[in-house]
Amino acid sequence: MMKKITLLFLFLLTVSFGYSQNIPVTFSEGITAASWKADSGLASVAVVVDPDTGSGDVGQMTSSVAGFDYQNAQITFQAGFYKIDLSGTNKTITFDYYSNEATGGLLKVENGIAAENKELPFSYDTANVWETITLDFATVSANAQYNKLVFFPHLGNGGPKNSTKISYIDNVTGVVGDLILPPAGAPTVAAPTPPARAASDVVSFYSNAYTNTTNWGEIQVFAGSLTDEVIDGNNTYRLAPGSGFQYNYYSPPGTSEDLSGMTHYHVDIYVQGNISAGEVFTAQAIADADESNNFYQAPITATGEWISVDVPLSSFLNAGGNTNYDNIRLLQILLQGPAFGPVYFDNLYFHKNTTLGTKDFEIAGLNVYPNPTQDSWTVKTQNIKMSSIQVFDILGKQVLSLTPEATEAKIDASVLKSGLYFAKINTANGSSSLKLVRQ
Repeated sequence: MMKKITLLFLFLLTVSFGYSQNIPVTFSEGITAASWKADSGLASVAVVVDPDTGSGDVGQMTSSVAGFDYQNAQITFQAGFYKIDLSGTNKTITFDYYSNEATGGLLKVENGIAAENKELPFSYDTANVWETITLDFATVSANAQYNKLVFFPHLGNGGPKNSTKISYIDNVTGVVGDLILPPAGAPTVAAPTPPARAASDVVSFYSNAYTNTTNWGEIQVFAGSLTDEVIDGNNTYRLAPGSGFQYNYYSPPGTSEDLSGMTHYHVDIYVQGNISAGEVFTAQAIADADESNNFYQAPITATGEWISVDVPLSSFLNAGGNTNYDNIRLLQILLQGPAFGPVYFDNLYFHKNTTLGTKDFEIAGLNVYPNPTQDSWTVKTQNIKMSSIQVFDILGKQVLSLTPEATEAKIDASVLKSGLYFAKINTANGSSSLKLVRQ
């Protein structure tokens, strides 16, 4: 008998506020209407007594002749539970399956961050007998953590619609992934402060740190609303729900924006709530006359924290055949994929990347050690407090931010990959930069 086998996991995490481990899924606890539901015309799902042994809880799936061919049952891991991890070397998912008909089905994994959904068929050979099914998702190149499992009973095996079929699952297991946290709230701290730059080295659209351009005609919102809010003393855009917004130079008539002397694009983004696979951020700069359509696109992979996007314009792709930036008439921010948010924006500007690696002010006694390092850098000044420290990678993306308000500070290098970084040291009297090497 394969039912109710005790599985030993080499993963144990005790959390004081009551999070419990949900893998393996045994249907004995933690199953709610939100985490176990029917979809696409499946007649019902339920938690019932094992039809074979008459004891213990299992998941029941009842098909419908009126449902779609792809009717399914879904297990969604909620906040406080753990994801299935298919990003390592072990990419197998195992479950026990029982049906009143000897036809298999298909298992699909969904909601991997910045990852495609993956699916595998499975066979079931003998009716009214529990079988243990093992599927190796390495065969379909799965490489992410997923929080939704979708079971399609009898799909591709005579279909679920030719008669009422009842199937059962239990002991769904795989490698335990990350804890799913509750949805992130609104930001309580401001976005990172941009470095000081000469006026000729930046074209700013929205930032308290620079003088913002007024050449555009109006700001247009693609559904939802865009409001200007003050967070931690700093003006911040809030888009809710919305799919994006644009600076429009056509209506009412504006002029245009010459960005040809700039080398980089920057924006800070904060996503409230949860995110799912397929959610994408796009920046787009569209020129007049020659139809230059320059865009940069990246998946949204984090929530509840400020993400600084700082990329060279060479990272932008072109959809219009030209790459001119001297006559921009539309500047757009687009959010694509499943609905999410609200989303907050700050420090939207183009710049020449002139501050990294250059010394703006001589800070007395400024020193960093050890450098190179594997663990941490200690930064010290002689007698002036450091108000903030910003660490950038070689592409200009901010990767760390500290507010020491002291003459000595420690920068944690363990969270960074090996390579070259720049630290911008800000004081009340000015700022200076240091080159950092992570071994």
